[in-house]
Amino acid sequence: MADTIIVPLTGYDTYHDNSGVTVSYIVQSVDDSSLRNAALRVVDKWRLMAGHIERFKDQTSWYIRVPIQGSVSHRLGFTTRKSKVPLDSSYFVDKADPIRVVLRPPGEYFRHPSVPYTLKGYCSSDAPIVSIHVTEFPNCACIGISFPHSVVDSHGMGQFIHALDDELHDKPWNTPTFSETNVFRGVLDDLQAAAGPMIDARRSTLSPSPRHAREPSALINALILESRIAYEIRYRNLDTKMVYMPAHALAKLVEKTKGEAERSGFGRISTGDVVSAWILKATYSNETDNRDVHVGVVVSARKVLSQYPAMGNYSRELFNHLFLFKVFSHPVDNAVGIIPFPSINKQELAKKSLSEVAVWHRKGLEPFNGDTSWIRGYDTYFKTNRFPEVLRPRGWGQEPIAFTSPSISRFDNIDFGSTIHALWLVYTPTEPIHVITINKLHGGYLLHGNLRRKRWKAVAEAVQQLAAVLDDPLAPDPVTVINQTL
Repeated sequence: MADTIIVPLTGYDTYHDNSGVTVSYIVQSVDDSSLRNAALRVVDKWRLMAGHIERFKDQTSWYIRVPIQGSVSHRLGFTTRKSKVPLDSSYFVDKADPIRVVLRPPGEYFRHPSVPYTLKGYCSSDAPIVSIHVTEFPNCACIGISFPHSVVDSHGMGQFIHALDDELHDKPWNTPTFSETNVFRGVLDDLQAAAGPMIDARRSTLSPSPRHAREPSALINALILESRIAYEIRYRNLDTKMVYMPAHALAKLVEKTKGEAERSGFGRISTGDVVSAWILKATYSNETDNRDVHVGVVVSARKVLSQYPAMGNYSRELFNHLFLFKVFSHPVDNAVGIIPFPSINKQELAKKSLSEVAVWHRKGLEPFNGDTSWIRGYDTYFKTNRFPEVLRPRGWGQEPIAFTSPSISRFDNIDFGSTIHALWLVYTPTEPIHVITINKLHGGYLLHGNLRRKRWKAVAEAVQQLAAVLDDPLAPDPVTVINQTL
């Protein structure tokens, strides 16, 4: 039997190169030794997480060399530091708190500077795939669990965190499967061979403006993206903050908005639709120009691909993941892409009621339920470095904003032995711009984003307005107030 096996990465994986993700917690206290030992047991059982990132000889693709035998105690990064100064408690959130804006502590409290973030960096340094960093304060502790985004998406990160929770509490868990045959790659190949045209009748709704009739090269796309990031950071005064929407506030807002949608005959909307609609209206509430806002949503291919026999028990496991919040046996490959919604004008956004924007959000998602064209589109891009029309990037000067919801991965579903005061995702080397990340904590929602300072000011004003009406039993209906002020 070989000592190692090779697990290839797909284009969906390597698309996320140059990005590291740290699932970050503020907890009341933590036992460093117990945490390290539990993590070592996870890595020892789930050998993929003990792997070495290497490059094929053709220098065009990557793989993980997974050790099947022997000790892997050196394949976990674990570092600690201590501070004599307490951490400001304004970073903490509690289930009894009102809706409010929260600042994020420095990323160095959660991620050691030696942890790489690119495949090349992991390869050259032979760094462990999983690294944990603990910063202890007199009043709390910060815990960061870091991964290369090019190996796992939020689903895989959630699998590791759930396994870590089970090891911390001596519970049994099933080791995720992996093999030298990449199941996800096989399904993608089947899709490309069997499917029809890449773009269907929805192209007229989803395609960008005519200026993109000639698609620039991948290099130009990368330069445009980097220029946008540099411009935003240098001239637009970006801030990384979070809105905490506690369960009691969330329940009132969702109940009222769903009621309005039902009375207006708009149809079914979800909690996610309502939350996304509120933060979208709040972000642009103080802006008077007529630019279009181009909204994208990060969507997982897993639900669509669950119908394919090659994925084995994918459907059953997906159900378990959605309703039991712990699942271990299906692939952890990156399986997400950003799908574009029809653009919406800022003034149109302001005029629409909260329920109307929530319905707009729901209808933007519906065309992609059960549709594989966007999955094949991304796969084509990864192979050819050219976007199909439905996925082309927007032009300079246009207003992009994206939503990603790793909340389904339930990063909060871990017990470190004390209260979790906050939960963040920390991205390296830079925070994604104009991206709202949605997580759950204490039954409520955390809306974390890297936005222009003036937009955070608008969000803070919207938060104050909403808090006032939610906490006052004599105040007007909160949805009515939102519709009048945002």
